[in-house]
Amino acid sequence: MPFCVSLYAHHSFSYHFDVNKKITIEGTIKEYRFINPHSHLLIDVVNENGELELWDCELPPANVLRRSGWHTDVLPQGASITITGSAHKRVDTECAFDFGIFSDGTRITSRQVFVMEEKENNNVNNVMPVLDSDIPNINGVWRMLRTDFETNGIGYGGMGVPGPDDPNPWIDDLFSERGIEALNNYDPVLDDPALNCSPVSISRLWRNGQPLEIKQEEKTISISYEWMDAERIINLEDNGTNLSYRVLGHSVGSYSGSSIIINTSLYKEGVIHQHPGLPHSHELISTEVISLDPDTDILHIKWQLNDPVYWVKSFSEARSFERIEEPLQAYNCQH
Repeated sequence: MPFCVSLYAHHSFSYHFDVNKKITIEGTIKEYRFINPHSHLLIDVVNENGELELWDCELPPANVLRRSGWHTDVLPQGASITITGSAHKRVDTECAFDFGIFSDGTRITSRQVFVMEEKENNNVNNVMPVLDSDIPNINGVWRMLRTDFETNGIGYGGMGVPGPDDPNPWIDDLFSERGIEALNNYDPVLDDPALNCSPVSISRLWRNGQPLEIKQEEKTISISYEWMDAERIINLEDNGTNLSYRVLGHSVGSYSGSSIIINTSLYKEGVIHQHPGLPHSHELISTEVISLDPDTDILHIKWQLNDPVYWVKSFSEARSFERIEEPLQAYNCQH
């Protein structure tokens, strides 16, 4: 079975759905929108007044499901289905899909894995640990280690994502007065940058759990993240031109032994984490250290963020990745 985060859960699930309030609906599939960052099953349902209602039940992203053998015909148009899921907190005709039962009794869950052909993997264990001049070879596609995932499958290992009723874990000792003001002006439901298909931040990219690809060139290192089709260019010879504020900033890198050091500035004002909210100003700077363990071929990423305007101290995180022999999929974010 391929690794595919089969324990997937919406990273902001509890902000939109009530896991303790289950609903069951019966209807006919109108359309299965097999898209990212969440796929949607549209069902025609006859309500208690005999009127036709269109329901929208959310499922995991298409890319995650595709790696589990899913395709659009898994939930075919015109099929009769009874769905059980978690009720939406604000919209009466929306839900989070738990499982469905077709008219012939076939049951399908949002975590179901279908039989897939095993792909030959001849190259992943033959990658040389270094390039010329003892530069670490970090070329290739990488996936976050299972140990960095929460038990619910979310790529937010360690702390996890605080729910809407949980206290903000940073409010007591990270924010300055201006940071508290920015936090008070941020709505994690309405202002989530991902709603506009934004990559949000480098932290969100490293922690989201979907694959990424690194390519080392003579003057640059490019990092392509499957999530949101995000792209970063790390300049190894910074000429200081074409500088502007960006969501992911302007990055300059250098090799240091078996590591790569990336310093980034010129961030647009935004948030590091959408839920419950970790806002940052345009004065944010970050330092990332990417290190390859030559014995295990595990890639370790550590990053430290500093914001002298919104924070009173630095903020650090880390993740580890394994090399895989699998191409990235196009994300094509849609809402």
